[in-house]
Amino acid sequence: MQPSTRDALLDLLQDHVAADADEATDLARIRALILESAAPTSRDQFAPGHLTASAVLVDPARERTLLIKHRKLGLWLQPGGHFEPDEVVPAAAALREVQEETGLAGRALELLDVDVHAIPARKQDPAHEHFDLRFLVEVPLAAPSPATAPTPCAGCARGVRRLRPRPGAAPRPEQDRLGGGALTCCTWPSCAA
Repeated sequence: MQPSTRDALLDLLQDHVAADADEATDLARIRALILESAAPTSRDQFAPGHLTASAVLVDPARERTLLIKHRKLGLWLQPGGHFEPDEVVPAAAALREVQEETGLAGRALELLDVDVHAIPARKQDPAHEHFDLRFLVEVPLAAPSPATAPTPCAGCARGVRRLRPRPGAAPRPEQDRLGGGALTCCTWPSCAA
């Protein structure tokens, strides 16, 4: 990895304030990966893992968000994934993933969250970790054009979900940035609520 790319990744993390001790641990691990790995964005790096980029999608009023149902894991997740071989800018990777998985063009507002999570072994890939950089991305509350709409196998959202803070949980800084309240998660743009 070029020193300028490494510096840019570290600069991105410089001002990020962890919401809690778990995120602080993940932030430290991501910094270490960037400093110690020759190719932290390569999906072929399995020990311990590699950087990924994802997006928490919100409408301009920050009243709705969109999750996709991951085809392989069967979980509702924010759009995101691996860096392409020529990508080095995490926000650009997150925006590309949003376009590929939802057909929506967005605008990255800020680094919202960082997370390190385990990925199970699959086919030829051993178990490893994703060092995820999560961006707050604003998208229009409008349908994607037919030319950019994802194919059904892209794992697009197929239902309505509500996101609410856990009962008794302390507010996290991300909730303040998102508007503080519960967000409606829906198939975009079909929810009228």
